[in-house]
Amino acid sequence: MKLTLFLLFAIFCAVTLTQTVEKKEGGIGCLVCTTVVSAAEQYLADGKTEAQIEALLDKECNKLPFGKTQCQDIVNQDVPKIIQFLEEKKTPQEICSLLGLCTSEVEEKTEGGIECLVCTTVVSAAEQYLADGKTEAQIEALLDKVCEKLPIGKSQCEDIVKEDVPKIIQFLEEKKTPQEICSLLGLCTSEVEEKTEGGIECIICTTVVNAAEKYLASGKTEAQIEVLLDKVCEKLPIGKSQCEDIVKQYVPEIIQLLEESKTPEEICSLIGLCTSEVEEKTEGGIECIICTTVVNAAEKYLASGKTEAQIEVLLDKVCEKLPIGKSQCKDIVKQYVPEIIQLLEESKTPEEICSLIGLCTSEVEEKTEGGIECTVCDILIGLVEKYIEEGKTEEEIEKLLDKECALLGSSYEAMCKTLVEEYVPTFIDYIEQHQSADTICSEIGLC
Repeated sequence: MKLTLFLLFAIFCAVTLTQTVEKKEGGIGCLVCTTVVSAAEQYLADGKTEAQIEALLDKECNKLPFGKTQCQDIVNQDVPKIIQFLEEKKTPQEICSLLGLCTSEVEEKTEGGIECLVCTTVVSAAEQYLADGKTEAQIEALLDKVCEKLPIGKSQCEDIVKEDVPKIIQFLEEKKTPQEICSLLGLCTSEVEEKTEGGIECIICTTVVNAAEKYLASGKTEAQIEVLLDKVCEKLPIGKSQCEDIVKQYVPEIIQLLEESKTPEEICSLIGLCTSEVEEKTEGGIECIICTTVVNAAEKYLASGKTEAQIEVLLDKVCEKLPIGKSQCKDIVKQYVPEIIQLLEESKTPEEICSLIGLCTSEVEEKTEGGIECTVCDILIGLVEKYIEEGKTEEEIEKLLDKECALLGSSYEAMCKTLVEEYVPTFIDYIEQHQSADTICSEIGLC
C-alpha cells in the first residue's frame, strides 16, 4: 500500500475545511508547510541540489486539489531557509513554526481531527493486511512502516500501532468499520466524523477528477479512464469505497464537465460532493428547480396513465438529459416518487409539492433568485452545446429550449423562456468561441 505525502496531506486537510475562513486558512497553511518540508527533507537526503528541490516541489504543488497557491508561495519564498533549517536538524514542525505557518494554537485546534484521520488510515491499512492473511506481528511491522511515511502525525500513528493493534484486529474480525473502530478507541467522535466526512468525499472527488483530467488530455477513452481511476482508488489508504462509487456513478458526467473546461473544484461542487460559498447560496435553488422539473414530468406521465414503476423509469431518463444536477435529480426520483404521486392525486401544484417535501421554500426562493437564474443559464448552455453538436439551427434550438423550459413549472418557465428569447444567439456565439458555461453566464450578468 503506497501512501504518498501529498495524498495524505489532502486527506488531513479535510480536518480544517469546516472551520471559519480565518481559522481554516491557518490550518491549511500549516499542513501545506509540514508537507513541503517533509518532501524537501527527503529530496535533501537523496542528494538533490536547491534548484532541483525547488523544481520537484513545484511539481508536487501542482498535484494538490487545493492549497496550490500556499504551496507555491512557500516554495518560491522559503526553500533556502527550509534547507538551512533542515541542515540544522530541525523538524518540519519546528521549521514551519519558525516560518510563522504553524502555531501551537493551530495544532491544538486540529489535533483531534488529525488523530481521527491517522486512526482511520491505520485501521484501513490493518484491514487490508488482515485480508491478505498477515499475522498480528506482521501487521504491526507493516503499520510501523505506514507511520514512517506520514508527513505529520507520526507519533500518534506509532502510539496507535503500539497500543491498539490487538483491539483493532478483534474489531475488524467483528466486521466493524474503521470509523466505528476509531470511535470505540476514543480517537474519533461523532462530531469529528460528522465534520470531516464531507471533506474526505470532497478531497477524494477532486483527486479523481484531477486524474481523469490528465487521462482525458492524453487521449484515453471513457472506458480506459474508468479502469485507470479504479486503480487510483485502490491506492488510497482510506475512502476506497467512496472513490469507487464516484468512478462508478459519475465518470460520464465528469468527462462532460471537463470538456466544458470546468475545474475539478467546480465539478465536485456540481455533483454534490464539495460545498462552496456559491453552492451554499444556490444549492437550494438548484434542488428546487430540479424538483419542479421532476414533478412536472411526473404530472404528465400520471395524466397519461403510467404506473408508479413506469414513472420512475421515465423520470430517470429525464434526469439523464440534464446537463447538471443529475445526481440530485436521481436522488429525488429514488426518494420521493410515491409521495409526489400521492400529492399530485390530491391536486397539489409542483411548487406546493416541492415545498412540502422540503426542496423549495419561500426563503430559498427569496435568497436564491439570482442563483436560480445562474443555474437556469448553466442548464440552457449545456443544452445549447448538445443541440449544436447535433447540428441544430438557431431556430430549432430556440424551439427545443422552449419545450425544456415548460418542464420547470409556472414558477420558472417564464424566466427560462425570457432567457431563451434574449440570449440564445449570444450563447451560440460564446460557445463557438469555446467559452465555458461559467464564463458565459458571468459575462451576461446572470452569475
